[in-house]
Amino acid sequence: MISRSRWSGRLPLLLVVAAGIALACFAVTGLGEGLVYYRTPTEVAREPADPALRMRVGGLVVPHSVHQEGGAITFRLV
Repeated sequence: MISRSRWSGRLPLLLVVAAGIALACFAVTGLGEGLVYYRTPTEVAREPADPALRMRVGGLVVPHSVHQEGGAITFRLV
């Protein structure tokens, strides 16, 4: 049996370890929900996505390539 003085000396260490494990679990499970992936223009050209789906594309807009036709806006990326 552990004496009271030994237990009280280890308690802060155990609490820190438990808090670290809990924080690591929250970080790992939260990454899936908050992770944002931007597709590159090359990936979009290689594998066009379904137009009904939303996606994020990274890149620079080519100057003077933005055009509005009715309710649609078109542009080119590099």
